[in-house]
Amino acid sequence: MALYFPDEESRWLGRYPFLGPAAYVVSLGIFVYAARFLFDYQNPLAYADGWGVCYIYAFIGLIVFLGRMLYRIRFSDTPMVREQSRLILLGALVGFAPIGLYMAFNTLTIVSGKYTQIAFSPVLLLFSVVFALMTAYAIARYRLLEADFWQPKSSSTAR
Repeated sequence: MALYFPDEESRWLGRYPFLGPAAYVVSLGIFVYAARFLFDYQNPLAYADGWGVCYIYAFIGLIVFLGRMLYRIRFSDTPMVREQSRLILLGALVGFAPIGLYMAFNTLTIVSGKYTQIAFSPVLLLFSVVFALMTAYAIARYRLLEADFWQPKSSSTAR
């Protein structure tokens, strides 16, 4: 998402078009790696290694996303994109900090070999609603009245 939004046409994807599908290829590779351990009945804790890799990948993705938002706040040409990036960054920090800390702690315990994990609480997922609301607000605040943006999209879907 950070590669595409808030700019419609990202300079990064223009220079490096392979970055879009590369994330899917890496994700598929990590899935295949982690899925091998799910049904290893001889070693029931083997899945923790697969989860550790998934947690590290998710954490790297979060850092890249936050970094791209900071980059857009600092180097964007338009104030609208800077403000949208600020709102999304604030929503991401509030929304993903609890689950990010949970994943970081569990990854560190897996890497250290202790395999002691904190029990997951669904309450951690409630904070992600803040990210969705802030992103929706950032889009609606600046694009709601832009008829030249919405009209072609709505007329093409009405056919």
